[in-house]
Amino acid sequence: MDEKTKTTLTSLIVYLKNTKPESWCQDVVKTKDGKNCLFGHIFDFGCNGINIDGFKYSGEEGGSFFFNWFEDNIATTYMVYPVNDGKNANYKQQTPKERCIAYLYNILNGKERTTTQIIQDFEASN
Repeated sequence: MDEKTKTTLTSLIVYLKNTKPESWCQDVVKTKDGKNCLFGHIFDFGCNGINIDGFKYSGEEGGSFFFNWFEDNIATTYMVYPVNDGKNANYKQQTPKERCIAYLYNILNGKERTTTQIIQDFEASN
């Protein structure tokens, strides 16, 4: 993982650590009462303003951009949902917030593979 990606992921982790545990949900991205799974929080993080590779995004454009950037570079919804929803045996923390932050730290520290790494491995094997 390059330094820019590490910096961006670290910023996201700091943002997530500052969310309230009761702002998290399972089984859906966003609820009508304002709760989010990891991807809902990712969208909100992007809405607050994101600067990646010299491009600045904010509002819904920033949320959509960062949601897609995260899936393309860090982890897909298929990788995240079992962690968020408590169905991944490696992440049995009490709350979705705790599970997802632990997962992202493991990505940051190289203990979990990123979307990019998985695609690179696949392409190298063909």
